[in-house]
Amino acid sequence: ADQGDVELQFSLGITYEENNTGLNLSEAARWYSRAADCSHNLALYHLGRLYEVGRGVNQDYSEAIKYYQIASNIGNADSLYRLGAIYQDGKGVEQNTKNAIDYYTQAAEKGNNMAQYTLGRLYEEGKLLSKNIPEAVKWYSISNSQGNENAQKRLHDYFDELYPSGSFYSRWFQILSRISEISNNRNDNQNNELLGSVHFKLGHMYFYGYGSKLDYKKALECFRKSTK
Repeated sequence: ADQGDVELQFSLGITYEENNTGLNLSEAARWYSRAADCSHNLALYHLGRLYEVGRGVNQDYSEAIKYYQIASNIGNADSLYRLGAIYQDGKGVEQNTKNAIDYYTQAAEKGNNMAQYTLGRLYEEGKLLSKNIPEAVKWYSISNSQGNENAQKRLHDYFDELYPSGSFYSRWFQILSRISEISNNRNDNQNNELLGSVHFKLGHMYFYGYGSKLDYKKALECFRKSTK
Protein backbone atom coordinates (compact mmCIF):
# COMPACT_ATOMS: atom_id res chain seq x y z
CA ALA A 1 0.00 0.00 0.00
CA ASP A 2 2.87 2.37 0.79
CA GLN A 3 4.19 1.65 -2.70
CA GLY A 4 1.08 3.12 -4.31
CA ASP A 5 -1.27 0.14 -4.75
CA VAL A 6 -4.55 2.09 -4.91
CA GLU A 7 -6.87 -0.92 -4.49
CA LEU A 8 -4.88 -2.07 -1.46
CA GLN A 9 -5.05 1.44 0.01
CA PHE A 10 -8.83 1.45 -0.38
CA SER A 11 -9.11 -2.06 1.09
CA LEU A 12 -7.09 -0.99 4.12
CA GLY A 13 -9.45 1.95 4.56
CA ILE A 14 -12.44 -0.42 4.54
CA THR A 15 -10.74 -2.76 7.01
CA TYR A 16 -9.92 0.04 9.46
CA GLU A 17 -13.40 1.56 9.15
CA GLU A 18 -15.08 -1.77 9.86
CA ASN A 19 -13.11 -2.07 13.11
CA ASN A 20 -14.91 1.14 14.12
CA THR A 21 -12.71 2.61 16.86
CA GLY A 22 -11.28 6.11 17.05
CA LEU A 23 -7.74 5.18 16.06
CA ASN A 24 -8.92 2.79 13.36
CA LEU A 25 -11.26 5.39 11.89
CA SER A 26 -8.41 7.89 11.66
CA GLU A 27 -6.37 5.25 9.83
CA ALA A 28 -9.36 4.57 7.56
CA ALA A 29 -9.50 8.26 6.65
CA ARG A 30 -5.75 8.28 5.98
CA TRP A 31 -5.88 5.32 3.61
CA TYR A 32 -9.04 6.56 1.88
CA SER A 33 -7.28 9.87 1.37
CA ARG A 34 -4.29 8.13 -0.24
CA ALA A 35 -6.57 6.26 -2.65
CA ALA A 36 -8.72 9.34 -3.25
CA ASP A 37 -5.63 11.25 -4.37
CA CYS A 38 -5.54 8.75 -7.26
CA SER A 39 -9.23 9.38 -8.07
CA HIS A 40 -10.49 6.05 -6.69
CA ASN A 41 -14.23 6.75 -6.78
CA LEU A 42 -15.22 4.50 -3.86
CA ALA A 43 -12.44 5.94 -1.70
CA LEU A 44 -13.66 9.43 -2.57
CA TYR A 45 -17.19 8.48 -1.51
CA HIS A 46 -16.11 6.85 1.77
CA LEU A 47 -13.84 9.77 2.63
CA GLY A 48 -16.70 12.17 1.94
CA ARG A 49 -18.95 10.11 4.18
CA LEU A 50 -16.42 10.25 7.05
CA TYR A 51 -16.27 14.04 6.74
CA GLU A 52 -20.06 14.30 6.56
CA VAL A 53 -20.66 12.38 9.79
CA GLY A 54 -17.41 13.26 11.58
CA ARG A 55 -15.92 9.78 11.94
CA GLY A 56 -12.11 9.63 12.14
CA VAL A 57 -11.94 13.27 11.07
CA ASN A 58 -13.51 16.52 12.23
CA GLN A 59 -16.97 16.91 10.75
CA ASP A 60 -16.65 19.19 7.75
CA TYR A 61 -19.51 19.46 5.24
CA SER A 62 -17.39 21.48 2.82
CA GLU A 63 -14.85 18.66 2.63
CA ALA A 64 -17.65 16.08 2.33
CA ILE A 65 -19.20 17.99 -0.56
CA LYS A 66 -15.81 18.36 -2.24
CA TYR A 67 -15.14 14.62 -2.22
CA TYR A 68 -18.72 13.72 -3.16
CA GLN A 69 -18.58 16.06 -6.14
CA ILE A 70 -15.29 14.61 -7.37
CA ALA A 71 -16.67 11.07 -7.00
CA SER A 72 -19.95 11.96 -8.68
CA ASN A 73 -18.08 13.44 -11.63
CA ILE A 74 -16.60 10.01 -12.28
CA GLY A 75 -19.91 8.20 -11.96
CA ASN A 76 -20.38 7.37 -8.27
CA ALA A 77 -24.15 7.16 -7.69
CA ASP A 78 -23.88 6.99 -3.88
CA SER A 79 -22.12 10.36 -3.86
CA LEU A 80 -24.88 11.87 -5.99
CA TYR A 81 -27.44 10.60 -3.48
CA ARG A 82 -25.54 12.08 -0.53
CA LEU A 83 -25.25 15.43 -2.33
CA GLY A 84 -29.01 15.39 -2.81
CA ALA A 85 -29.53 14.80 0.92
CA ILE A 86 -27.07 17.55 1.87
CA TYR A 87 -28.80 20.12 -0.35
CA GLN A 88 -32.24 19.01 0.78
CA ASP A 89 -31.30 19.43 4.45
CA GLY A 90 -29.03 22.46 3.99
CA LYS A 91 -26.03 20.84 5.70
CA GLY A 92 -23.08 23.20 5.34
CA VAL A 93 -24.71 24.81 2.32
CA GLU A 94 -27.75 26.91 1.67
CA GLN A 95 -30.78 24.66 1.30
CA ASN A 96 -31.47 24.24 -2.41
CA THR A 97 -34.44 22.14 -3.49
CA LYS A 98 -33.56 22.27 -7.19
CA ASN A 99 -30.04 20.97 -6.58
CA ALA A 100 -31.38 18.27 -4.27
CA ILE A 101 -33.85 17.01 -6.87
CA ASP A 102 -31.24 17.15 -9.63
CA TYR A 103 -28.78 15.07 -7.60
CA TYR A 104 -31.46 12.58 -6.49
CA THR A 105 -32.60 12.16 -10.09
CA GLN A 106 -29.06 11.61 -11.38
CA ALA A 107 -28.39 9.08 -8.62
CA ALA A 108 -31.70 7.30 -9.27
CA GLU A 109 -31.01 7.06 -12.99
CA LYS A 110 -27.61 5.53 -12.20
CA GLY A 111 -29.31 2.84 -10.11
CA ASN A 112 -29.07 4.10 -6.51
CA ASN A 113 -32.10 2.48 -4.84
CA MET A 114 -32.18 4.98 -1.95
CA ALA A 115 -32.40 7.88 -4.40
CA GLN A 116 -35.18 6.04 -6.24
CA TYR A 117 -37.04 5.51 -2.97
CA THR A 118 -36.51 9.15 -1.96
CA LEU A 119 -37.97 10.40 -5.25
CA GLY A 120 -40.95 8.15 -4.62
CA ARG A 121 -41.45 9.70 -1.18
CA LEU A 122 -41.11 13.23 -2.53
CA TYR A 123 -43.69 12.61 -5.26
CA GLU A 124 -45.97 10.94 -2.74
CA GLU A 125 -45.74 13.72 -0.14
CA GLY A 126 -45.89 16.58 -2.65
CA LYS A 127 -43.53 18.78 -0.64
CA LEU A 128 -40.46 19.39 -2.79
CA LEU A 129 -42.15 18.08 -5.93
CA SER A 130 -45.71 18.35 -7.18
CA LYS A 131 -47.70 15.46 -5.79
CA ASN A 132 -47.85 12.68 -8.37
CA ILE A 133 -48.90 9.25 -7.12
CA PRO A 134 -48.27 7.33 -10.38
CA GLU A 135 -44.75 8.81 -10.51
CA ALA A 136 -44.23 7.88 -6.85
CA VAL A 137 -45.28 4.30 -7.53
CA LYS A 138 -42.99 4.17 -10.56
CA TRP A 139 -39.94 5.07 -8.48
CA TYR A 140 -41.02 2.78 -5.64
CA SER A 141 -41.34 -0.10 -8.11
CA ILE A 142 -37.86 0.54 -9.55
CA SER A 143 -36.35 0.80 -6.06
CA ASN A 144 -38.18 -2.34 -4.95
CA SER A 145 -36.79 -4.24 -7.94
CA GLN A 146 -33.33 -3.60 -6.46
CA GLY A 147 -34.27 -4.89 -3.04
CA ASN A 148 -35.22 -1.72 -1.15
CA GLU A 149 -37.50 -2.94 1.65
CA ASN A 150 -38.95 0.52 2.38
CA ALA A 151 -40.06 0.82 -1.25
CA GLN A 152 -41.62 -2.63 -1.06
CA LYS A 153 -43.61 -1.59 2.00
CA ARG A 154 -44.91 1.58 0.34
CA LEU A 155 -45.99 -0.41 -2.74
CA HIS A 156 -47.73 -2.96 -0.58
CA ASP A 157 -49.59 -0.17 1.25
CA TYR A 158 -50.72 1.37 -2.02
CA PHE A 159 -51.98 -1.83 -3.55
CA ASP A 160 -53.85 -2.75 -0.39
CA GLU A 161 -55.32 0.66 0.45
CA LEU A 162 -55.60 2.59 -2.80
CA TYR A 163 -57.00 1.91 -6.20
CA PRO A 164 -56.61 4.10 -9.28
CA SER A 165 -59.47 5.93 -10.90
CA GLY A 166 -60.19 8.19 -13.86
CA SER A 167 -57.29 9.18 -16.09
CA PHE A 168 -54.79 7.31 -13.89
CA TYR A 169 -55.98 3.87 -15.03
CA SER A 170 -53.73 3.64 -18.07
CA ARG A 171 -50.65 4.77 -16.16
CA TRP A 172 -51.33 2.43 -13.25
CA PHE A 173 -51.83 -0.47 -15.62
CA GLN A 174 -48.40 0.22 -17.12
CA ILE A 175 -46.79 0.43 -13.68
CA LEU A 176 -48.39 -2.78 -12.40
CA SER A 177 -47.39 -4.59 -15.59
CA ARG A 178 -43.82 -3.34 -15.21
CA ILE A 179 -43.60 -4.53 -11.60
CA SER A 180 -44.85 -7.96 -12.64
CA GLU A 181 -42.36 -8.10 -15.51
CA ILE A 182 -39.40 -7.07 -13.33
CA SER A 183 -40.26 -9.63 -10.67
CA ASN A 184 -40.69 -12.42 -13.23
CA ASN A 185 -37.32 -11.58 -14.82
CA ARG A 186 -35.69 -11.76 -11.38
CA ASN A 187 -37.50 -15.01 -10.48
CA ASP A 188 -38.47 -13.15 -7.32
CA ASN A 189 -39.96 -15.50 -4.76
CA GLN A 190 -39.45 -13.17 -1.80
CA ASN A 191 -42.23 -10.69 -2.54
CA ASN A 192 -45.16 -13.10 -2.87
CA GLU A 193 -47.56 -10.94 -0.87
CA LEU A 194 -46.77 -7.87 -2.95
CA LEU A 195 -46.97 -9.80 -6.23
CA GLY A 196 -50.29 -11.33 -5.20
CA SER A 197 -51.71 -7.81 -4.85
CA VAL A 198 -50.19 -6.74 -8.18
CA HIS A 199 -51.60 -9.71 -10.10
CA PHE A 200 -55.01 -9.33 -8.48
CA LYS A 201 -55.20 -5.67 -9.51
CA LEU A 202 -54.04 -6.52 -13.04
CA GLY A 203 -56.68 -9.23 -13.26
CA HIS A 204 -59.35 -6.78 -12.17
CA MET A 205 -58.22 -4.26 -14.79
CA TYR A 206 -58.20 -6.86 -17.57
CA PHE A 207 -61.62 -8.14 -16.46
CA TYR A 208 -63.27 -4.71 -16.56
CA GLY A 209 -61.10 -3.13 -19.26
CA TYR A 210 -59.63 -0.49 -16.94
CA GLY A 211 -56.46 0.92 -18.52
CA SER A 212 -56.30 -1.99 -20.96
CA LYS A 213 -58.41 -3.86 -23.46
CA LEU A 214 -60.98 -6.14 -21.87
CA ASP A 215 -59.39 -9.60 -21.82
CA TYR A 216 -61.00 -12.37 -19.75
CA LYS A 217 -58.25 -14.88 -20.54
CA LYS A 218 -55.51 -12.62 -19.19
CA ALA A 219 -57.72 -11.67 -16.26
CA LEU A 220 -58.03 -15.34 -15.32
CA GLU A 221 -54.26 -15.85 -15.66
CA CYS A 222 -53.62 -12.91 -13.33
CA PHE A 223 -56.17 -14.08 -10.78
CA ARG A 224 -54.53 -17.52 -10.75
CA LYS A 225 -51.10 -15.97 -10.23
CA SER A 226 -52.45 -13.88 -7.34
CA THR A 227 -53.26 -17.05 -5.37
CA LYS A 228 -49.81 -18.64 -5.70
